[in-house]
Amino acid sequence: MPHIVIGIDGTGSVDYRNRWVEHFVRDAVADASFYIQGPNDTVTGLECSDRYQSALRFLNRQLRDFGYLPYQSPPDLSITMVGHSRGGHTVIALARDIPYRVNFLGLYDAVDMTVVLGDTSVIRNVNYAYHAMRAPYLDSRSSWGNTGTSIQDGHYFPVYFATSHGGVGGDPGDKEPTPIIGDESCVYRPVMPTAVSARTGMKNCTGDRPTNLGHSYKGIFSMCQSQSVLVHQWMKERAGERGIRFR
Repeated sequence: MPHIVIGIDGTGSVDYRNRWVEHFVRDAVADASFYIQGPNDTVTGLECSDRYQSALRFLNRQLRDFGYLPYQSPPDLSITMVGHSRGGHTVIALARDIPYRVNFLGLYDAVDMTVVLGDTSVIRNVNYAYHAMRAPYLDSRSSWGNTGTSIQDGHYFPVYFATSHGGVGGDPGDKEPTPIIGDESCVYRPVMPTAVSARTGMKNCTGDRPTNLGHSYKGIFSMCQSQSVLVHQWMKERAGERGIRFR
């Protein structure tokens, strides 16, 4: 069964020190893989359309190489898509529009924040969708919300992690204190829940703040860093449950 993996990163990912979408695509065992960094336009996100078209051209080219006819829906094809931020918005739109069902969709804090590619609030044409989201109590990009928060005719598993928007994508920052604004922002806002466990994969939005965290920048920064690592661990474990192997 041919396995195709497509990954689209978030806005400004070229400046990230670490990129979980890129790691996922690089390490997943596949017959064909495609990764592209996210749009550079931080305001409009119009370049999401270019990323969408690039991924679509890659997918169609690979299907031709595998010997499938145009718009044929082969039963022995496995498609995996992952995306961070606006890249998540883009892969949701791509999965929605193609005539092939996507088996695994991995979202790293997907947000819309652009007028292109239409509504992606509902995930369509996907068997299993896993969504790692920034915890709302850390006040990271709190005005953005999320897209891809429900699914039609599939299984959806959202989990909050105690890290920033950038941390979910792989870069929680490397300086203390963390910025008050931007993708790396990781700001304390009571009441904080217990940090989520990647092993249990449980969604945890309520409860007391983590033990020994306090209000210190150091405690918050340390948590945002460690939870960022757990995001990728959790996503790979969920992918493994769906039969995806990693190098």
